Amino acid sequence: MTAETTKRPAVTKGEITVGFFGIASSVAGRRRLQLQTDEAVTLAELKQLIVGCLGTEIAGVLEVSRFAAGENILDPSAVVEPGWSIVVLPPVSGG
Repeated sequence: MTAETTKRPAVTKGEITVGFFGIASSVAGRRRLQLQTDEAVTLAELKQLIVGCLGTEIAGVLEVSRFAAGENILDPSAVVEPGWSIVVLPPVSGG
């Protein structure tokens, strides 16, 4: 088991856990979503699954957000495996 694997929260095999922060949490209406899948999905497919569960309002937020697993920002071509915990990191601005 790698150090990266041990840092991930425990999730049920066959699920991808998605955490939302900032505006993503507000638009989603929740901080967490459990998606059932027994197969790996691309990041694009993951976005489609999220929109399918939460509605089209979240789509715009997902398009401008980054995704991370553990301490790693995912490349847009990343493949997400069942059992992973992913977070949606929307852009922020400050003053």
